[in-house]
Amino acid sequence: MDYANRSFARTQEAIGKTMGNDFNNYTMYGGRTRCNVADDGTINAFYGDNNYTEDGSNGQVMVYQPKFYYKRVIHAADLASKGQIVRHESLMISTTEQPGFKLAPIFNGDLEYVLLPAFDAGLADNKLTSIAGVKPINNVTAN
Repeated sequence: MDYANRSFARTQEAIGKTMGNDFNNYTMYGGRTRCNVADDGTINAFYGDNNYTEDGSNGQVMVYQPKFYYKRVIHAADLASKGQIVRHESLMISTTEQPGFKLAPIFNGDLEYVLLPAFDAGLADNKLTSIAGVKPINNVTAN
């Protein structure tokens, strides 16, 4: 990524690939899917299952994200008073651990997957929700 010139180029195995189906063979992309999750974290159903819903009747609607690793290589940077300003870098990701790669920070510890909200946080039955049709909340402060 060349931030100064606003240009981006695919590298390594990604050369010549386009977004969408070309990347679905990689689980960090193609393995992402919506699912229904009970309040205790149990996955009740995945998108495409007969009992999958988005209305909250089978649990929260979340996105199942398989784990992945990343490597960041900075090629050019400037030092500024508040740290480093990156001008050009390469970002690489992998489904498996590779030399120099780190587990993405979202996988605190060594989780095999994380569950991300599919919808903006709403409020239903006095609890935060990720379900279709619920108006997103805003201007809320947590105590």
